[in-house]
Amino acid sequence: MAFRLTALLFFLFFLTQLSAQNAGTYQIFPSETMDVAKLEKALAMCDLDPYRKETVRVTMLFKDGTRVELFPAAQLRAKGIPFHDNEINRSGFVLGNQFELKPEGWIVEEVKPFDKAEEAKKMGGQ
Repeated sequence: MAFRLTALLFFLFFLTQLSAQNAGTYQIFPSETMDVAKLEKALAMCDLDPYRKETVRVTMLFKDGTRVELFPAAQLRAKGIPFHDNEINRSGFVLGNQFELKPEGWIVEEVKPFDKAEEAKKMGGQ
């Protein structure tokens, strides 16, 4: 019985840490039409660390013009704010997709189809 209670308390603590994981890890620059409270609630449900960089801010651009700037991992580390260090974006990937806050409260990322010809042009090919 004591083990079950301990396991339950640990699980509840873990859930609290997950929901608080994004607190203080970004800054919102809302458009005039953005419901900031709804956006903050949606962001709390997201794992933002795969978009985060080590030393530079990453901007999530929403279709309505809202911007969410993710603070870099180094800044979070210096302030003692918890995040998933093993998930941050250490590649050269640059965020170019747009986001949208759906009426249901979900944030969706518009993924652009990969165009081999366009990518070849960017890389200096034919």
